[in-house]
Amino acid sequence: MPGNRGDMTFLLHLPISQIAYNQLQVLVQMSTNIQLNEGKDIWQYSWGTNFSSSRSYKIIAGHSHHHPSIQWIWKSFCQPKHMVFFWLLLKDRLSTRNIQKRKNMFLPSYSCVLCDMGTEESVHHLFLQCEFAKQCW
Repeated sequence: MPGNRGDMTFLLHLPISQIAYNQLQVLVQMSTNIQLNEGKDIWQYSWGTNFSSSRSYKIIAGHSHHHPSIQWIWKSFCQPKHMVFFWLLLKDRLSTRNIQKRKNMFLPSYSCVLCDMGTEESVHHLFLQCEFAKQCW
């Protein structure tokens, strides 16, 4: 019966992977243990009932600690476009062929186009191992 918490497959419109299906089964199992009551819903914050924008920001932003190199990049006096580039480089988020492969983008080849080593183009290869990059450095 659609809408039943035990059968959530009606929410799916596309075929899903086995991993996603397993996660759905775990979600279904977790939701069967939820006890609903007929009481009135109330808004409540983790720090009490009064809203505070500063407390909300602290919870959302958190107190994360970053690697010193990332802090150094953002405090440097270089151009913002260079800061962003090196931040993406350190976080392994530059649009290399390796990233495109991980995002399931089809390319005829994932090998580095700058060298003849036949190695997959990754940030590490592109900036440290590639013969072309070594000649540039």
